[in-house]
Amino acid sequence: MAPDGAEKPRYGGHLRIGFTLEPTGLDPHTGKSGGDLYYWRGMFDQLVDFNLSGKPDPSVSLASAWETSDSPPSITFTLRQGVQFHDGTPFNAEAVKKNIERVQDPASKSIARTNLAAIKSVEVLGEHKLRFNLAGPWGAGLGLLPGGGGAMNSPTALAKLGLDYAWAPIGTGPFKLKEVVAGSHVRYVRNENYWRKDKAGNRLPYLDEVTIRIIKDETVLASALRAGEIDIAYVPYKEVDSFLADKNFTMTKLEGSGTNALLVMNPDLAPMNDINLRRAVCHAVNAADINKAAAFGRAVVADAGLWPVNHTYHKRSSSPADYDLAKARAALAAGGKPNGFELAAVTWNNPILTKAAEIIRAQLGRVGIKLNIETLTVGTATDRAFATRSTPMFLTSWSMSVEPDINASANYKSGGFYNASKQVNGGLDQQIADAAAAYDIDKRKAMYHRINDTVLAQGLWHPMLYGVTYAAANNKVRNAGTFIHADGRFNYKELWLRAA
Repeated sequence: MAPDGAEKPRYGGHLRIGFTLEPTGLDPHTGKSGGDLYYWRGMFDQLVDFNLSGKPDPSVSLASAWETSDSPPSITFTLRQGVQFHDGTPFNAEAVKKNIERVQDPASKSIARTNLAAIKSVEVLGEHKLRFNLAGPWGAGLGLLPGGGGAMNSPTALAKLGLDYAWAPIGTGPFKLKEVVAGSHVRYVRNENYWRKDKAGNRLPYLDEVTIRIIKDETVLASALRAGEIDIAYVPYKEVDSFLADKNFTMTKLEGSGTNALLVMNPDLAPMNDINLRRAVCHAVNAADINKAAAFGRAVVADAGLWPVNHTYHKRSSSPADYDLAKARAALAAGGKPNGFELAAVTWNNPILTKAAEIIRAQLGRVGIKLNIETLTVGTATDRAFATRSTPMFLTSWSMSVEPDINASANYKSGGFYNASKQVNGGLDQQIADAAAAYDIDKRKAMYHRINDTVLAQGLWHPMLYGVTYAAANNKVRNAGTFIHADGRFNYKELWLRAA
């Protein structure tokens, strides 16, 4: 079989992707789950986007060029011309201004609002030129715009659809939304007017249609892939060896694709309002045993914060809450609960998490902590943790973000969408602001390592397992090596199907 690069791409065909998560919405500004990005990415382009190496790249962005200035702090963008939204609305500087202002409007409840707080105003300089006037230096800026906050939505559709927009979004991306069937699938069709071309000058995308099938049971998903009912999917750890041995499939992987299992503590609610009791929980959990039992030993035991192994900003923490029952018992005594306590928590219906919940319940029981954990849907559990803030502890997974401020500002900063606490942590907020402002990468690394150490030492977020993503593609799927993007999510913009 000739390698992908030696083959001429074939136009047409219907790619079927299997995925275990159901979206909570398709609006990139307001979706609550990290899983939503898998569904909206193909419909949207960002003002600035990453290439497959995780670097901001004008060749894949709606901005064809940008220039930063320190005096006064600003970023000036030159926009790509001739681009239209799927509804025919022209993409221009006014559209960018409306999108950024929507993210910044508290009424939108955008996850990305804290990430874009450095933008004081958006100044339109011409049809295809604009300037972000900044509150100060913003080294994180170009790395934040490839996230949901930098995704460009049709201003016409936003004004017309109102609350219905979440399930009928309009972008400029290579695929247009065809239909959403709750619990079943989301279907997309080719955007005939898409602006991007491949390296040979061929117009993208190659595919006529893409369907993401929602298959929540991992065993059923793997069976569907083998039976030819779907063409490509991220496969569960227990199926990896089988697909590696099957010559009908091409396997790719990304180590450090996110966090498979972590504990988020709410320091506003008893008993997690006591730092000693938070530390007791962390020290009582044996992540290596969870890896063996829940991830078949294929995940990576976490040794730092939310920037996983192989991430540019990963470094083993100087203050990890490693498994140590003696330290757990000492922390219980320091918290006035030498015989343990009862702890309520929530998680969601993910195979690794549900198995991890069983193991953690038993592990905490060794030191007298009685864990009562409720399994919900991902949307309900996320709301319980971050909207109503009504659970002391949340067992969840987390997607990887190339730019570290996406997690730092949204998760750790006071008022961040994913901050489980209403408390103001001025010292940590300042650390996050300083790191987001810095341009020098070595200085930024040192700052984010310090932020990780602070969060871990306070027992606020406790990562246990870093993810390793394995994608299995039927051999008819070509360019399969590009399917896992730098941030661990799907990328099907350049996939094509070999003729049967």
